[in-house]
Amino acid sequence: ADALRKAMKGFGTDEKTLIAILGNRNTAQRLEIKATFKSKLGRDLVNDLKSETSGNFSKLLERLMMDPVELDCFELKQAVKGLGTDDETLIEILASRSNDRLKAIGETYVKMYSKALEKDVKSDTSGEFRHLLVSLLQGRRPETVEGNVAEAQQDAQAFIDAGEAKFGTDESKFNVLFCARSDAQMRAIFNEYAKLTGKSIEETVKSETSGDIQKGILAIIRCGLGTKESTLNRIVITRSEIDLVQIKEAYNRLFNRELERDVSSETSGEYKALLLALLKDPSLRSG
Repeated sequence: ADALRKAMKGFGTDEKTLIAILGNRNTAQRLEIKATFKSKLGRDLVNDLKSETSGNFSKLLERLMMDPVELDCFELKQAVKGLGTDDETLIEILASRSNDRLKAIGETYVKMYSKALEKDVKSDTSGEFRHLLVSLLQGRRPETVEGNVAEAQQDAQAFIDAGEAKFGTDESKFNVLFCARSDAQMRAIFNEYAKLTGKSIEETVKSETSGDIQKGILAIIRCGLGTKESTLNRIVITRSEIDLVQIKEAYNRLFNRELERDVSSETSGEYKALLLALLKDPSLRSG
């Protein structure tokens, strides 16, 4: 806490110290530093960081100091407030969180904004896309870690038997699939679908759906990384202690490139330095 205060005190800010401390601690440690900063120095660390830094670096620091569930709620609120809706953020968060996490998000959202998340989502979306989001919000997706090949074959065959042309007029079929199957099971279904039809599920979704529902379903299928800074910030912060290593491996397989290398080429300055610190293997961070 003292080192952070010293880094921001006086003329200019010592960004290297901010990165060295906050970029090399886990969430619990950062929240402890935030509490100590308040109790020992009588100052709000987040306010100090915001006033002493700017741009994407400032935004990332602000989010780093949030509890992960509160960060999800904050991002969801940003996605539904104002003109237009950030569909990608809604889908990315709601489709990638565990059932327990979704329950915690629902409870915390009400405390933070005095309004139910489902109510905000319903008022800002429509049609099958709304149904998809509301279904995901229920937090009832199975969480099996391995796919069942026999069931995946049945689901894939059911799609084909129903006739792909029907998907365009009956998008609820997609909703049922994506909200009633685990991630592992969906991967198994996609594999079987490709074997049976010779094309990917993405191709069918693109040709048979459109608009928000298409974007929503494709986001769930890919469950990958966006290029927007806000998406990058959120994924790095909220997944850094859960499955960031696996995300980096998957990124390498999909794009044949290292995530760190792409982050390094697409970002700059202190923002880049902080992101790269956060992308380190959590086991290598200081305690």
